[in-house]
Amino acid sequence: CEVAKAAFRILALSATPGAKIVQVQKVITALRIQKLEVRSEDDVSKYRFERHQEIVLVPKRSICREIEQAITKKMIEPVMTILRTHTNIRTQIGTSNATLTSYCIIRARQHHYETTKGTQQRQYDTLFFAAQKFI
Repeated sequence: CEVAKAAFRILALSATPGAKIVQVQKVITALRIQKLEVRSEDDVSKYRFERHQEIVLVPKRSICREIEQAITKKMIEPVMTILRTHTNIRTQIGTSNATLTSYCIIRARQHHYETTKGTQQRQYDTLFFAAQKFI
C-alpha cells in the first residue's frame, strides 16, 4: 500500500474574495495559489438549473423588535463597551450600536491589529468575534 503525498491544493470559491484586485491578490498570495481559473455566469450556466429569484418583504412584528432590543441591551452593549474602553477602535466604529455592521467590526479588529503589538493584539479576539456574531 503506497501513500500518495500531494503537494498541491484545489480551492473553489463561489464568489470573489474581495471587491478590488488588491484584495483578491492578497488571498492568492496568502494561499500560495500558482494557477487561477476564472469562470463567468456564461461559463457555468450549462451546469446549473434555471435560477428563479423572488424577493418577499415581510413586515417586522413588534415581538421581533422587542427581541432585537433585548439582544442589543444584554449582549451587544456590554461587549462593545469593553471594546470601546480597552481598545483603540472608537474612531473606527463610533459610539452608536444602532449603526454597527459585521463589516464595521471586522474593520475595527483589523485596525486594532495594525495599531497594537504583541499579546495585546489577540487579547480581545473573543469579544471581536462575539460582536461580529451578535450584530
